[in-house]
Amino acid sequence: MPTHLLHALILSHLPFEDLGSLEPELLHRGFSIETIDASTARYPLPQTAGCDLLIVLGGPIGVYDAADYPFLTAEIECLRSRLAASKPRLRLSPKSGDRVAWSPRTEDTPAHGTPGARIRFRAG
Repeated sequence: MPTHLLHALILSHLPFEDLGSLEPELLHRGFSIETIDASTARYPLPQTAGCDLLIVLGGPIGVYDAADYPFLTAEIECLRSRLAASKPRLRLSPKSGDRVAWSPRTEDTPAHGTPGARIRFRAG
């Protein structure tokens, strides 16, 4: 098991959400993983500024549901800050009936315009 030199912060919206098969790949690449329940988090989240990778797991709610889910307003602001800083992030949000697939990037796999990309994602 590698020493954890990188930190991935996961924002989860449902108790049964997790990284699935992506988790062992991140661990293998030296990431420590911290999962936060977005609905009970205390915003602002200082962890989002310092983590090496922010992964937002999708759910049945969206940005237009802030009236019903007040924590979304603070979460969106937190994500805006991360975007403004141009720090690495990944959003996994499969639609009903879809799945999100990924595979490790190889030398002959293009990074799809993402500098330093190491993992290739595709919907399928």
